[in-house]
Amino acid sequence: MKIKNLKTDVVIVGAGTSGMVAALCLAKWNVKSIIVEKNLGVNEHPKAHELNSRSIEILESIGVSIQQLEQEASPISDGSRIAFCTTIKDEFGEIDIDKDVDDPSKYKRYVKNERPYLNISQSEIEKVLRKTIKENPNIDFLSGHTWQSVEYIGDTLIAKVEDINNDKNIIIDAKYLLGADGANSPVRKTLEIQMLGHGIIGTFVNAYFENNLRSFIKKPAKLYWIVNPAAAGVFIAHHIDKRWVYNFPIYEPWDNKEEITDEYLTNRIKEALGIEQIEINIKSISYWKMTLQTAEKWNHKNIYLIGDAAHCFPPTGGLGMNSGIGDSHNLGWKIAQSIYSQSNTSLLSSYENERRPVVENNGNESLENYERFFDVFKSLGIPKDGPEKLAKFKASKLIKLLPTFLIEKLIAILQSVAKTKINSAIKSPKKNKKILSTIKEQIPHFDRIGLDLGYIYGGDAVHSKEKVNISSTVTEYLPSCSPGARFPHNWLNSSKTLSSHSLLDYTKWTLLTLNGDPLLADFNHSILKSIPIQLISISDLDLERRYEESFLELTEIHSEEVIMVRPDGHIAFKAKNTTDYQNIAKEFFLRLGLID
Repeated sequence: MKIKNLKTDVVIVGAGTSGMVAALCLAKWNVKSIIVEKNLGVNEHPKAHELNSRSIEILESIGVSIQQLEQEASPISDGSRIAFCTTIKDEFGEIDIDKDVDDPSKYKRYVKNERPYLNISQSEIEKVLRKTIKENPNIDFLSGHTWQSVEYIGDTLIAKVEDINNDKNIIIDAKYLLGADGANSPVRKTLEIQMLGHGIIGTFVNAYFENNLRSFIKKPAKLYWIVNPAAAGVFIAHHIDKRWVYNFPIYEPWDNKEEITDEYLTNRIKEALGIEQIEINIKSISYWKMTLQTAEKWNHKNIYLIGDAAHCFPPTGGLGMNSGIGDSHNLGWKIAQSIYSQSNTSLLSSYENERRPVVENNGNESLENYERFFDVFKSLGIPKDGPEKLAKFKASKLIKLLPTFLIEKLIAILQSVAKTKINSAIKSPKKNKKILSTIKEQIPHFDRIGLDLGYIYGGDAVHSKEKVNISSTVTEYLPSCSPGARFPHNWLNSSKTLSSHSLLDYTKWTLLTLNGDPLLADFNHSILKSIPIQLISISDLDLERRYEESFLELTEIHSEEVIMVRPDGHIAFKAKNTTDYQNIAKEFFLRLGLID
């Protein structure tokens, strides 16, 4: 077998969203990486389907074209509604993010991008990321390759990779390795890192089919929850005109996977649609298990886990892929800064310390969303365990003794009784009121601006003497310039072409002042010379008076105060004046090992 030797800064195992975002984050700092991916192309079976506000900000900051993503996303009017139906044609309730949430204008106020979230297939996101990576000279992409092992020789990390198609081994010398290789991460298993938390919560099937259903639906939505005893599940409209996923639970060991054929799925989809005369073009089928687990630790020496390799949780809330993007963004600049400063810094230990609380909160919220959804079934008079009981009934030895036609008749009778109960509840004024109020209780599942933008990091990579008195909720975002918080977006001109986020740079620390004391620049150049810092004087921005006053009020910069913003857009620390800044900055960067 042939052997080839390569050298890079970072090896990234896995070319999912997290892995490719990590490579682009590193590339912004001119840090070279090699991505190792076993698949030649993107897996066309859609998985996640929502890019949240923070992820859009992150992707834009590392050079990903948001316009290209928007072109493949569903129209914004399709992505703001969630429907509850007996068939896709027969709705009995809805959540409309543009109407039903408190303060619908909050997204326009607190988010720079015109479209605060995108309903787009993960597969389409990955296509855009692959295209962006292909054009980047700092990233090598090895598709059709599998990662085999890793070892250390001194401080050098040696990764062994196999070229599947050419029967060739590749040895890569690197400084770091990132395990971005999914829920069943071989990297994590090699390191013998255990996953902790809930085991299997449920087993599901989803069928990906390509149809244009726009002419069949009464009103566009991104999700159609189907409460139909014969075909309970959810239609995920990745794009109403072309990409759909139908997802439903199965109950092992009662349900038999071998019986879930294309024909079975086609008939079930037609039943859930309430449309008989339609050709369903099933492209792929996937079985998956829902869990809520986090790795017991996220690194071993210079090997780090990101995305699903570090954490897995229910998809209810769309937080999995977005959490992985956040991981990559948080870790990328820290690795780059450590390489830039030529030191193995304690900065890297802040990765897990910062991201774990965010991810665990997201996971818990996802599980709450999943469990809360059963309240809708309860309001309709359907027990939570009803479908499982039916599966167990169908698999019982006594029932299997009956002729097939009789079994089918019995099941049809049971389903008919349940349908009658559901329809009766929908038509009852008193019960319908309860149903609709229960549906509105699901709003936090979909309206998550506070969860997406409001988390505040703590630990060594943040310096704060103040206690944060305000905190965002799931549905409410409270802009904050407290250390650890995301530096808020604020428009700085009437044409909305300049945002406070326009001042930030992922490859630099940003020091905001009112007038730009020359002593600050002198200190940065002499004492903090290994830290790439850009000094921005607000008075030099020549803002219109009302925008300058608004910005100064937001930042609480009135005279000599300064704010240091990290490369990832989170606030590192605040200081009262130049002397205070010098003391805090020296202690802060010494603690992180970035200066001597």
